[in-house]
Amino acid sequence: MFKEYLRYVWRSAHDPEYKFFSNFNFRNGTCVIVGYNEGKNITSFRYFNEKYRIVQFERDPFLQARIAAMGGIAGSDFEVHIARLGSQQGAQTLFVPRVRYKRIVEKATFESDILKDDRTLIVNAPPEEEKDSPFDHEMTDDLHSPQTTAPDGVDQIVVETKLFDSYRINSDIIIIDTAEFSMEPLAGMTSSLARDKPILMLPNTWPVVAEANQFLAQMDYRAYVYNPKRNTVRPVGEKESSTNIFFIHRQAFEASTETKL
Repeated sequence: MFKEYLRYVWRSAHDPEYKFFSNFNFRNGTCVIVGYNEGKNITSFRYFNEKYRIVQFERDPFLQARIAAMGGIAGSDFEVHIARLGSQQGAQTLFVPRVRYKRIVEKATFESDILKDDRTLIVNAPPEEEKDSPFDHEMTDDLHSPQTTAPDGVDQIVVETKLFDSYRINSDIIIIDTAEFSMEPLAGMTSSLARDKPILMLPNTWPVVAEANQFLAQMDYRAYVYNPKRNTVRPVGEKESSTNIFFIHRQAFEASTETKL
C-alpha cells in the first residue's frame, strides 16, 4: 500500500490507459472497482479523475483494513464492500497461499488445485525435508497467529457471494480487474447495466473478447480499445495489444462527443 501512496504522491499511474477516465473529470459520478490489486486501481483512477466517488469490492475480508487505509488517497467519498460478486447469492471458499507466513494475496483463488500446480509459489519457500510443495501442509483457517500456523500452506476463507444488483448502486464506470476473470460479476449486474449503462473496463484476455463481448453485445454495448497518446477510442480488432477493453453502451457513446472521445 505504501508504494501505491508514493505512486499517487509522485503523480503516476500503473497503467496509462487509465487516462481514459480523465475525460469524465468535469462532472460528478461513481466508479465501481471490482478487485483490489494492491490499490493500483484506486490510485491510478484517482490520479486521472478527482471528482468521482469510488466504490471498492474485494472478496478477501483480511484486506479490508488495508483497503480502508486507501481512503487517504481515494478521498472521503470512498466506500468498501467485502464480498465476491457473482451471478447468485451464496458462499464459496477462497484459498490464499502462505509462504514464510506471508499471505500471497495476488495468488488467491477459488480453485485450490491451481495452487498445487503453481511452481512460482515455491521458489522462495524455506528449505524443508525434501518437501515438493509448501502446500503439502494441512489447510488451516488460522490466519492471524504465526505461532500456531505452519509457515507455508493454504488458508481457507469462506466468502459471501452477492449480486451487484442487490446493492442498488448507481454507477457510471465499472472496472473489473481480478486475477481470475469470469463472467460471474457481469451476470449479477444485468439490471444495473440496463438502468445506468455504465462504461466497463475489463482486462484484455481471451474471455473478455469472446464471452464478455457476446454477452454485452446483447445489451447494446460495443467493445473499444483506447489510445492514451491520442486520447481516442476505436472498435476492437483481432489480437489487440492493449491492456484493457472498454465496453461502451451505444447511447453513451453517441452522447460522448463532449468528452473528446
